[in-house]
Amino acid sequence: MAEKDIWVADNETSNKAMKAAIEVMEATNGTTDNRLKAAKLILDFTQTKPVVKNETTLKTAEEFLSSLIEDEKNGDKA
Repeated sequence: MAEKDIWVADNETSNKAMKAAIEVMEATNGTTDNRLKAAKLILDFTQTKPVVKNETTLKTAEEFLSSLIEDEKNGDKA
């Protein structure tokens, strides 16, 4: 993975841990649950997470006060 610039180990222990996770994921005699957990662990450290987009609308103080006046004129109560 380091050759392809996917993930570079910080130290030898992290390198061994990643190799162990890859071995568990590729093992044919392991349980499906353990293999999926190892695959998730590898993906968590090698892939970027999708960006979550939040849209917010900010009102100016004047717009907020105007909306309160409109609500009061229409008989709406907050």
